[in-house]
Amino acid sequence: MTEYSLARYTIEMLFIKKLNECAWWKFRERKGIYNWRREKLNKLK
Repeated sequence: MTEYSLARYTIEMLFIKKLNECAWWKFRERKGIYNWRREKLNKLK
């Protein structure tokens, strides 16, 4: 039972880590797009 719990815990930790990385990249991407859009607007002014 303990081995099963440990395996499950490890898998969950890896899964959570992946989710966090994905969220972070999405956030960075969105921020980058936002900055790029703002630069375009500044050039138009």
